[in-house]
Amino acid sequence: MEGTLFTATQFTSPASITETDYITFLQSNFGSLASLVAQYYPLSLFATTPFPAFYAISTVITYNAYFCPTRLALLATLNSSVPVWNYYDAHTPTCGWEPGLGGPSLQLLGPTHTSEIPFVFGQLTNLPLPNGTCSFDEQEVAISKVLTSAWTSMAETGSPDGGVGVLGGPWPRWNSTASQGLLIGNASVIGYINYTICDFWDNIEALSLNASMSANGTSVANASSSAGAYRTSTGSIATATGDGTAVRTTFSDFMYIALAVGFTVLLLAF
Repeated sequence: MEGTLFTATQFTSPASITETDYITFLQSNFGSLASLVAQYYPLSLFATTPFPAFYAISTVITYNAYFCPTRLALLATLNSSVPVWNYYDAHTPTCGWEPGLGGPSLQLLGPTHTSEIPFVFGQLTNLPLPNGTCSFDEQEVAISKVLTSAWTSMAETGSPDGGVGVLGGPWPRWNSTASQGLLIGNASVIGYINYTICDFWDNIEALSLNASMSANGTSVANASSSAGAYRTSTGSIATATGDGTAVRTTFSDFMYIALAVGFTVLLLAF
């Protein structure tokens, strides 16, 4: 989950995060729309996790700032007649990739922001670099082989190879109908990536933009399409505070999960 790393850096410990912290987080980032987000993601939804408030905040960050902006980026790329490839990381590394990450912290964070980097660059031993004592297992070496092959092919030809070690055939181009991509778990396979949850977040974005523009005396004829264009063109999420002022969310430095001709974009982890 992309957002776990960001949440972990904002609090003393996952166990210290309370329901009040969750509400404050929502209000700070969504203003008058906080109650809608809370209804969609009530804390009770995370009751079976070891730290409900921690995972609630992490989930909101993941979908609002990473996963759903990815869909907008994919669609915008296709609308520009540029081929695009998509992948979804669900693998929790067995080794830390940064000093201080290891053991229980890896299970807490799961497949989070930047956790794919050692796989892409073939950093398989001495983790965390430069002189760590952990090495990836055989499954992870195979995952790394797929990713390094695909990324190298993308740089050389403008298309990922996708054939080396990928079960289910070559890596298909992404389209909104099939929504096929590379699924990274204990192995690398081709499968469906479900973006239907993003309908909710697109609506939140539209309401946010509409409130912001209305506060400035500007009407929005089609809030949904305007919100999509706004987020895609600026690379940041606009949220509405209680007074309708447009602000940037703290966690809006998202990276789009897409591979397009001429560039490679980083992975969404969940």
